Amino acid sequence: MTEIIKINPLNPETHLLKKGKEVLEKDGIIGYPTDTVYGLGVNAFNSKAVRKVFALKERDFSKPILLVISKEFNLKEIVAEIPSQALKLIKTFWPGPLTIIFKAGRKLPSILTGEKGTVGIRVPDNLITLKCLVCTRKNYYTYKNKKKVERKLEFKRYCRWCRKHTLHKESRTRGK
Repeated sequence: MTEIIKINPLNPETHLLKKGKEVLEKDGIIGYPTDTVYGLGVNAFNSKAVRKVFALKERDFSKPILLVISKEFNLKEIVAEIPSQALKLIKTFWPGPLTIIFKAGRKLPSILTGEKGTVGIRVPDNLITLKCLVCTRKNYYTYKNKKKVERKLEFKRYCRWCRKHTLHKESRTRGK
């Protein structure tokens, strides 16, 4: 059953974010906003949940999925190395809409990398998502096809113009 939880985008309520944590702990999938698109989130280290995302998206297992983390997350735990060029980009553009491709670390399940040995990682610039990541201490996958997601799950987002959560068919900003 799909449940839509309205969260204040300027001051996300911890008790509501914990509902997302409960879903993730039960191998579930959550929908969440990022700075550019909506995402489908699962515990990145739970293969059963990851397979659900692939099934929902009708995605081939050979295609890797983007990993979304909080800035507080220790990147060294999931990547083999952090090149100096990547550190410069991280300091300049994270949080933000920049995805950096890294050589995957040994702890990452191979299903995440599409057996390619690399992983795309982003720290989104969205307060709800960042607080949710910290609250749940989980990593999420993003999904960049908003129209397909809206067909599969109902999403409501906060509209800056309407000042409320609503479904808008057209996008007035980069997915916000």
